[in-house]
Amino acid sequence: MQRIITILAIVSFFPLGAIIINDGANTHNFSYDDLLSWQRGAIETQREKKGEMCNEVWRGPYLREILKTCNITDYNTIKLVAEDNYLVRLSAEQITENNPIIAVERDGNLLKPEKIRLIVPGIRDMFWIQNIARIQLDQSTLPTMPATVYRAELALAHTPLRTSLPPFTDARGYFLNDLTLGIFPALQGDFVLIGKDGVSHTLDYATYLQRAVLVKDGNSYNLKSPSMPAGMWIKNIAYIQYFDRAIVFDAAFSNWKEVATLAGWDAMNATVEAHSPTKTKTLSASIPLNDAQWTDVEFISLP
Repeated sequence: MQRIITILAIVSFFPLGAIIINDGANTHNFSYDDLLSWQRGAIETQREKKGEMCNEVWRGPYLREILKTCNITDYNTIKLVAEDNYLVRLSAEQITENNPIIAVERDGNLLKPEKIRLIVPGIRDMFWIQNIARIQLDQSTLPTMPATVYRAELALAHTPLRTSLPPFTDARGYFLNDLTLGIFPALQGDFVLIGKDGVSHTLDYATYLQRAVLVKDGNSYNLKSPSMPAGMWIKNIAYIQYFDRAIVFDAAFSNWKEVATLAGWDAMNATVEAHSPTKTKTLSASIPLNDAQWTDVEFISLP
């Protein structure tokens, strides 16, 4: 039976920095002062800021210890959402390997309640979420290898390029719905989105993606949405998946094996079934995607 635990933090009727953990049966309240009273672990980080390397020492209670205090140990992923809807997901493996803290101190100085920050040294600092609003733990699993994979450029080929994408009126490209409506059976629930650089988000479509746009940038597209903080926008969007269907952007890849590596598929056969409007053929997954053999292939089937 799936168990869902919701942690709410910094809500309007609680003091800044307060964390409320509800496991469905019991509620645990942690105030900012409570967090300050916990034994603090230390994490030293090095990151580039404005062209210079910056060394910092963060201190605060370990996230795992906070959860253990509430007898929360059984979960697959943890989702943290900031006050402005910035969202970060961590797997249980990432939490175990990196032992993140909820930092209340940086370089010997206490952070203000609204600046309390998740620090995970094993991932990029863009995911070190601050001003945490809520955290949700569940046992849902991410999509596995899809059965069908569509090609974005061909799917958009019959849609005229839009010269205005409100509210991004100075941009050219498409609404995300121009692409997704004809491919996915439903536009609800969690979608996996991955950029060419490997940045990945799993986002609820209605909350984050309903108004998203694909802004043309040369041969690639940047995904933006007025429902997402700018820090979550994906440059050079490469891959989108919903259950057993996925979309790839050819410009981000040389061949299907590169797609498999970026998306984290468990395996990739040497050949795929390639479907065009008039026929189905078997092609090698190693054939470059700019080869003429792929010209009219709208989607492929995977075993």
